[in-house]
Amino acid sequence: MNSKQRFGRFKIGLAVSLVLLLAMAWFVLSINAKNRRSSEWVMRSAQMTLHLQEIYAAINAVEGYLLSYRATGDVSDLKHADARQQELMAQVQALRQFSSRMPAQAANARRLEALVRDRLGILRVDLYAGKNVVGSSEAEALRLQMLQQINRMKGQEERLLSERMAALGHSSDVSAQGVGVILILVSLLVVIASVIVFREYAEKFRIEQKLLEYQAELSDKVHRLNASNKELEQFAYVASHDLQEPLRKIITFSQVIMQKYMKAVSPEARIYLERMAASAARMQGLIEDLLLYSRVAKGPVQKQPVPLEGVLSIVKDNFEVLIQKRNVALIQHGLLPTVVADTTQMVQLFQNIIGNGIKFMPPGQQPVLEIFCSTVKKEELLKMIPDARYEEYYLIALKDNGIGFDERQLDKIFVTFQRLNGRSEYEGSGIGLSICKRIVEHHEGCITAKSEQGKGSVFFVYLPKDPQKHLNQTTRL
Repeated sequence: MNSKQRFGRFKIGLAVSLVLLLAMAWFVLSINAKNRRSSEWVMRSAQMTLHLQEIYAAINAVEGYLLSYRATGDVSDLKHADARQQELMAQVQALRQFSSRMPAQAANARRLEALVRDRLGILRVDLYAGKNVVGSSEAEALRLQMLQQINRMKGQEERLLSERMAALGHSSDVSAQGVGVILILVSLLVVIASVIVFREYAEKFRIEQKLLEYQAELSDKVHRLNASNKELEQFAYVASHDLQEPLRKIITFSQVIMQKYMKAVSPEARIYLERMAASAARMQGLIEDLLLYSRVAKGPVQKQPVPLEGVLSIVKDNFEVLIQKRNVALIQHGLLPTVVADTTQMVQLFQNIIGNGIKFMPPGQQPVLEIFCSTVKKEELLKMIPDARYEEYYLIALKDNGIGFDERQLDKIFVTFQRLNGRSEYEGSGIGLSICKRIVEHHEGCITAKSEQGKGSVFFVYLPKDPQKHLNQTTRL
């Protein structure tokens, strides 16, 4: 079973476990909610019974004080009867409010309140008329109805209390059973999870050991490849350097022949001599560019604070004659920053890009080059620089109005000796932009471009901002 299948099964097991846990949690929460509601109703039944007992006691107290007043004429008994009567009415109203959420008991409470009011009214009337305040037939009938109403309400609450206590007991049993089932399921899940984790850990350990072996093998191959690359670069440098001398002799002798014997040779031979001289000159240019590329590839990078304003001034001086001859408009939008870099390589970088902008221009068109500068965050460059180490980068954009190129060939323009135009149209070896790419990569940055044929190009150079903060000295070019 491969790692993808194991991971798929692990995800399925995890999903099933989560579903079971959620179901168990829902079960426990529902049982707890049901128990809580049952407990609340049990408490309400007990409180209802207590209210009824207090009302019954208050009725007896009022009647007792009224009988005492009738027998003794003591005014204090009448005051006590009035006070208890107010308490009685307050208790009756409290009973109505308490039973408002129970429709059946709410109707009974309203009926009891009406009976209490009628009973108290008759007692007052009989008292002031000098009649027996308790013994009249009407008063006795109301008293009997009150007691029946109270007993009816108490009986109903006692039945409800019995039913709710039974439901609560049953719910507690179910809850206990549910908790037992949950504990069993959780124990099983823990065991299964432990087995899965152990297997995954063993598999992970095996994979890590295999990965270490692969890393060691890869490191050895990388070491060999680096050694091979260094040998190839050294060979390219030596070969290019050694080719210079015989090539110079070919160029010199061809020039001598063309100067001394051009009139003596036939027109066809003259054409061959001219082609030989042109080929030798082109070969010399290729060798010089290859030497330049080799120096960039193998040469040390002497990093120090480099003001790019100074670099741009040097490039302008180098192109002074060409700028005047072609009437080049070099427009700078804002000041360029100071970067930690190799001064010579920065001059090469700007010189190659600006030189291309001047060279690849339609005949008769004024070259217009614009330079912009801004900063970007590391997150914006992760596609171009996956291992970006710095928080911010400078973005230097160099825009021209030249012939442009097809963006589908973007990767080709940075390849050594890769040309998108014929030699007869535009001179050059096709190595300038590959040198730019190597320089920018040496400085832990990147370079890319956008273009449209016939509408110019924009080259984007990204260089780290403050890669070495301890280099706080300034350098003048």
